[in-house]
Amino acid sequence: MANFELYYPKLKAHEGGYASADYAAKIGDRGGETYLGIARNFNPEWEGWQIVDEYKAKHGEPKWNGHIPDDRLPVLAKKLTKTKYWDALKCDLYGSQSVAEYVCDFGYNSGIRTAAKALQKVVGVTADGIIGSQTLLVLNGHNQQQVFDALVSVRVEFINNITSLRADVIKGLIKRAKSFTFVS
Repeated sequence: MANFELYYPKLKAHEGGYASADYAAKIGDRGGETYLGIARNFNPEWEGWQIVDEYKAKHGEPKWNGHIPDDRLPVLAKKLTKTKYWDALKCDLYGSQSVAEYVCDFGYNSGIRTAAKALQKVVGVTADGIIGSQTLLVLNGHNQQQVFDALVSVRVEFINNITSLRADVIKGLIKRAKSFTFVS
C-alpha cells in the first residue's frame, strides 16, 4: 500500500514559499495568496493563515517565494496535505506508490474531484469524483504502469486546456506533471 511519508518530500520539492494574491492575479492563478503551495482561496480554513497574517501585520508581506520563520507552518502544511488531499483521495489504499503520489499531486494542483475523476476515467468506472471501494478495487486490479502513463496524459491535456494561466505557468505545470516516474 502507498505511504504519504514517501510522497511528501516530493511535493515539498515542487512547492515554494510565499506568493501574494497580486502575484497570483498577475499569472492568472485563481488560488490567490499562497504559502508552501497552499492556496488561500481553496484552503481558507487552513490554520496556517493566522500565522501568515500575524507575520504580515508585524513585518509586511514576505518577498516572493520567501519563507516565514515559524516552525509551525511546515507542520500545519503537511497536516493539511495529508488530510485534505492524500486521505480524501484514499491514497493509502492504492496498490502503487507511484499512482498514489501522482493522483495526490494532481489533486493538490487541480482539485481532488478533478484528480479523482481523471483516475476513474482512466480505470473505466463512473467518474463521480469520489474515490470509493469500487474505484479502488478496479484501480488495484489494473496494470499500474498503464494507469500511471494514462494519468500523465490526462493531466497534461487538462493543463493544456487551462486558459486563465500565463503560458510560462502552463509550461511549468506540464514540466511538473511529467517529472514523476513510475516505480514498480
